[in-house]
Amino acid sequence: MQLLNSEFLGDSNLDLLQHQEYAQMCTCVQAGEIAQIKAINIIQGILEEILLDLLLAKRATYKIVQGKPLSWAQKAIFINEEDVFQKVYRLWENWDKSDLDGYFPDQAPVIRQSEKIRERTNGQLYQVLITLLDGRNTFRDIAIKTNRDVVQITQALRTFIQLRWIDLLDIPDYASSTDAIEAKTLSSEPKRDWALIACVDDSPLVCRSMEQIVKTGGYNFVAVLDSQRAISTLLSKKPDIIFLDLVMPYTNGYEICSQLRKVSKFSDTPIIILSGNDGVVDQVRARLMGATDFVSKPVDPAIILNIIHRYLEVSTPIYQ
Repeated sequence: MQLLNSEFLGDSNLDLLQHQEYAQMCTCVQAGEIAQIKAINIIQGILEEILLDLLLAKRATYKIVQGKPLSWAQKAIFINEEDVFQKVYRLWENWDKSDLDGYFPDQAPVIRQSEKIRERTNGQLYQVLITLLDGRNTFRDIAIKTNRDVVQITQALRTFIQLRWIDLLDIPDYASSTDAIEAKTLSSEPKRDWALIACVDDSPLVCRSMEQIVKTGGYNFVAVLDSQRAISTLLSKKPDIIFLDLVMPYTNGYEICSQLRKVSKFSDTPIIILSGNDGVVDQVRARLMGATDFVSKPVDPAIILNIIHRYLEVSTPIYQ
């Protein structure tokens, strides 16, 4: 097996090897807190996205950053680069053969002519499209949520796009929006005078709303918008309460909750699932996966602050 290590990466020693969260993930793998296959899948998925974006780019600028790789990191997470390259190359070939030139996986479709689309689709498909094509979910996000290939998703929507019934929005690199919010909440270590509340949600709007609510109650706040970084960030910050979105790209709240419960640090941490669907089945499943509580979206400030109060055992409630 060929491994993705410092020799393969070359002199640039990509930031991946020096990234704090990658180092934290390696530590967790070595400690048995995260399954190695889970870490491999996360990193491999990131590499596949990056490589496909590079292949589809008409023009690209790059910067070589030299640095010292983590000497122990190479032993923690092994990636077969041949598998990654072959998968990405097949995906790129399919993209090219499907005549999708000018389309990109990180574009977000949004419906503009809903009535015309309703006339051309059945009721069930229309409801799925209305839910997913909101201008926030990219082709890549939709593919993950529907368990489809990103090429299939883009090709299936192309006719509606050409008819201008669906518009495409250029979404900035996901890490950019994540870093913008996280830089605000994580620029310095939170003061531990008050509890630290974490919110794992791919929606910047939800995270901003939660931040306002939490800080109104006098607590510290940390936002995690990238589900792939959730476990490593939470391990690093050690929040007292975790609010966890149910539906996210790449994974879901059930899976993250289950993984967190396997980590000794979070065995007793209150984990509250956030969901736009408050059905009994979802609530029961959340409990089975280790969730402490379940809250419906859109979030209500009074409910959120009372939940924080209840699980932190504050002497008097903030809201009645």
